[in-house]
Amino acid sequence: MASLGSPAAASTAVTPAPIVVGPIEKVSASGYVALPGQTATPGKTPPPRPPVAETEHADESARRLGITYDSPEARATTQATPGTVTLRQCRKALGNYGHRVINRYNFCAVDQVTFAVRVGTKEIARVWWRETTAGQGYKGARKVTLITGMDQFRFRGRIDTTQPLRIGVGTSGYNGSDGKNPPAKASPYPWVTGTMNSWRQGKTATITLSGAAGKGYSRDDVFRSSFAVNAANVSGNSIIFVDGVRFDSASYLGKNGAGVFDRSVPTMAKYRTTSARNGAVARHIQQAQTKPNTTYPPKAGGGKEIPGSPASKSPLHRLMSTWNKAARDRYRKNRSTVTSACRPLTHHAGEECDEFPFASSWEGAGAGNGNYSVKYVNGTQNGNAGTDLNNWYVSDRILHFDAFYVKIFT
Repeated sequence: MASLGSPAAASTAVTPAPIVVGPIEKVSASGYVALPGQTATPGKTPPPRPPVAETEHADESARRLGITYDSPEARATTQATPGTVTLRQCRKALGNYGHRVINRYNFCAVDQVTFAVRVGTKEIARVWWRETTAGQGYKGARKVTLITGMDQFRFRGRIDTTQPLRIGVGTSGYNGSDGKNPPAKASPYPWVTGTMNSWRQGKTATITLSGAAGKGYSRDDVFRSSFAVNAANVSGNSIIFVDGVRFDSASYLGKNGAGVFDRSVPTMAKYRTTSARNGAVARHIQQAQTKPNTTYPPKAGGGKEIPGSPASKSPLHRLMSTWNKAARDRYRKNRSTVTSACRPLTHHAGEECDEFPFASSWEGAGAGNGNYSVKYVNGTQNGNAGTDLNNWYVSDRILHFDAFYVKIFT
């Protein structure tokens, strides 16, 4: 992956406050590292803490938070190598702090972590580091991989750098209005262990999350899970950050399923107004998104509000016409409403009636609220635009009823 892009809701980098670096020495036998908010009691390290269970689709949470990304790829593929984002790329993109879903198959998290060294209740030293996680999703397998590394260690006071330092992942399942599933499986579990010295020298933890086939819900065998990356030592463990993943086996999106990072609303960004391939459709959608009251047909009483653009904060939702009777009926209603609306319009040979929102969305003309537009455009470009959209549905793993935006380039 050459670039991490510039999503609409990227995190702002934070520079830690300067600290005094002290000698790296062993502390007394009574000294140990205590994580923030923990009672420092030496003993057996408990398993990684799980996050709160998912109770709604992650793209709905992301819509409220304004988290999205541009996805220009429109290749129709049923198999693919996993995401390829690296720790180096994440650090370059986010600096000292930030979390970002690059796309469905690439994720970055950079956090600042602090451990305090105490003798009894008295803090005698402190260590800081930057912790980075690069997430890689898959097509063709119901799994994702999390690679975590640490750098930029800073010390104040005396630190025993031969003490164990662990990375692990806790998971929670999904229990929503449309179904439920158990937590994702983390492997290895519970911990990847090294000394502080080994992490400073470049050690990484690779942990795979998976959602077993047959354990999900709906005909797509959807399996949603939140995950929490934990850090720990002999005194306890603490959650560093929380995010989410989704696994599915949708037959209409390729064989053997997939694992993706879903706490973001995908944005289809394949249409350009100057394109010889789909420009006519792009210009129509641009008009519908930016000047809806100038589009046809007029809405009774005015006040057209056509959804679908990132600026509207009202995404479209994919409609699979073969899903069930309700989906078939809505798709047919979308098509019939468009046909009726286009009938009185004059047009030239080679033109076809285009509509926005798409007939393959629940927000299409058949929704019955008048918030749509139809226009005759170049037939070849209309066909190309439809192909681009369908290819993007596959390449970006857009399931039935998934939320998405459409962005037009000029």
